[in-house]
Amino acid sequence: MEKESLFVPEVRGQAKALALLIAQNVREYFKCEKHRKEFEAWYLSKYGKPYQWVSVSQKKSK
Repeated sequence: MEKESLFVPEVRGQAKALALLIAQNVREYFKCEKHRKEFEAWYLSKYGKPYQWVSVSQKKSK
């Protein structure tokens, strides 16, 4: 079941393209071990527990 879009039909394609670009940039950013370590340190200080990395393929199989 697809979620209802908040965008008017004329710009839905652009919104999907932007979302894909953002997701790709985030994925690329976290490929760097330094960036992952910085995020893990921030997460631990914010939430008091270590972050558990889960791959996309593991999430889909659940």
